[in-house]
Amino acid sequence: KMSADLKAIGAKPKTEPEVKAEARAEEVVVPKTTGTLKFTYAKNGSIDALATLNTFSFDPSTTFGKVLNQVVKVLKTKMPSNLEVHTIVGNSIPDVFNKDDALALLAKGAPAIAQSYKGKNYIGFVEGKATPVMFIHELVHTVTTSALVGNTPEATKLQFNIKLLLGTAKSAYSKSIKDRPIPKLRVDQEAQANIDKLFAYGFSKPEEFVALAMTEPLFIDFLATVPAPKTTNTGT
Repeated sequence: KMSADLKAIGAKPKTEPEVKAEARAEEVVVPKTTGTLKFTYAKNGSIDALATLNTFSFDPSTTFGKVLNQVVKVLKTKMPSNLEVHTIVGNSIPDVFNKDDALALLAKGAPAIAQSYKGKNYIGFVEGKATPVMFIHELVHTVTTSALVGNTPEATKLQFNIKLLLGTAKSAYSKSIKDRPIPKLRVDQEAQANIDKLFAYGFSKPEEFVALAMTEPLFIDFLATVPAPKTTNTGT
């Protein structure tokens, strides 16, 4: 199944490319799992991401729980040294973030923001809105970005194969839309529209495809039904 082909995502390229300064908010997709996230803090006041991960344990009797436990295990070994994680309380923005960009995203209701510049990665979680799965989702972005934008032979091969997996899954989902009946109730129509929006976001770019394939139960369950492409390539 396709989900098995995503295990190699944690591999880092030999060189870390400079990532253009940006701010990202999960405006469309926020993993809907419940649970309160209790951060573990370092002495400097920032969040200790590794120590926080060590508090996580998910139900291994479910596919979603098994995937999350595997992802957490990998993240513990791949945590980048150039990562800083912070808590955002109200409109009090830690100095490491671009304040104007951060406030603009928070005004849209973003539960988390991420910025990368000058060789460092910064993640900020809004107090009271963060969940364990959201925390993992953002860390997956941080760990996989270099591999998904790098230009080493290993990164190029990975990018080629991820795009192949993405295209196969997108085609399968498009076919499922044509084959399924139209919900009769408006509430069901709205629910299906939200699911379609979730999947469209996941198929919009490799970075979101990979992150959702590791943190969103609907996405994970769907990918488990999609046969992996018979042919992959080195990407060269």
